[in-house]
Amino acid sequence: MSISLIFSLIAELLIVAFVGFYLYTPRFHNKLMNGFILTGILVFAFLASFYRQPQYFVIATLMCFLALLLLLYKMPLFSGILTACVLLLFTVIGDFISMLIMSISLQSQYFYVYVPLQNFISLLISDTVFFLLSVLYVKFQKKISFLQPIKYSWLILVVLVPTVFLLFSIPNYFFMVENDKVVMFTVLSLMLSNIITIFIFFKFQISQNMKLKLKEEE
Repeated sequence: MSISLIFSLIAELLIVAFVGFYLYTPRFHNKLMNGFILTGILVFAFLASFYRQPQYFVIATLMCFLALLLLLYKMPLFSGILTACVLLLFTVIGDFISMLIMSISLQSQYFYVYVPLQNFISLLISDTVFFLLSVLYVKFQKKISFLQPIKYSWLILVVLVPTVFLLFSIPNYFFMVENDKVVMFTVLSLMLSNIITIFIFFKFQISQNMKLKLKEEE
């Protein structure tokens, strides 16, 4: 595993911890305990990253995100699973955008860097996109923090989980962007449709919760 990939892995887990910190109450106020949990999850993520099979990698990453959120913060199980799945989707979107930018840049005669530096730049772009999307998610969630899960809320996971597994099963985003434009636009459409579905899901939750509040007041 390259040093760039290790730093990227650490950055992703820190971004997940950042999301949990701003959305939920910390479970422990002991920095030593928090550090121990973070280190344990990081070691597990590091070991899991050696398994190149997409199905194992996506399960391991989802477990890391979920464990970090549930162990470090007081959050309901459904909220933890939903947040972990959304963040996992954001990492895939970050990877896709990174490969798209690198593909366009490398076609220019003025842009040439060594392969290790290319990998570092692509990971940096990917993590930056992941962070920006996570910030937007935090801001959106804080506005609707009063929401309670409604009946059949878990159905949103039926949309998210298979999509994440499907997107992780693509072996090489760079090759896809370079050589298969049809698949590229299909994947892009799938990502956008999932983001729209998540947005509609939360809007529906808002309206349902408002109805419940009005009934309680009446």
